[in-house]
Amino acid sequence: MVPAYISWNASIRRSAETLPNLGQAPFFQGQDQHRNRLSSADVGAEDWIFCFLNPGEAGQALANSFAEIDRDLGRANQIVLLSMLTQPSLSPEQLALYASRNQASNRWRLISTSPEDLDRAEAAWKQLVSRAGLADSKAQWFALVDRRGHLRKVYDARSEEAVQRLLTDLGSLLRSEKK
Repeated sequence: MVPAYISWNASIRRSAETLPNLGQAPFFQGQDQHRNRLSSADVGAEDWIFCFLNPGEAGQALANSFAEIDRDLGRANQIVLLSMLTQPSLSPEQLALYASRNQASNRWRLISTSPEDLDRAEAAWKQLVSRAGLADSKAQWFALVDRRGHLRKVYDARSEEAVQRLLTDLGSLLRSEKK
């Protein structure tokens, strides 16, 4: 049992040391379910997890994974979850209904924006995600962004291990930021 723990502990340390810095996360802006204007500049002092989310049936698996991340984070209030909905110009009431349906905590901010801003954000993220090594940039993915606004890693949300890998890397990032 001891060797397994040592191996697991060593893998956590390696994860922190090798978490890449993939460049500045793209700018986005919109309005959340609480009627607040929100942009990437507004979350600068916190680590965040970002995804584009289809509010229809096609995006429910990704929403379920994001809800799992939200639950698993418990009281870790220094983490912000951001989902930009791929249907533009949703009202705050529609966003709030979607948040309620997915049991989103206060840390999970659902963002809607204009069609033009959505197109710009999607194009910028698509380019960065493909550079980060996700071959299918149209796939559903999560992005881990540090408090300086740097993209650290992208996770293919279709993978069964995506949520666990993200949470492990997030823990490593938080530990490395405390140093």
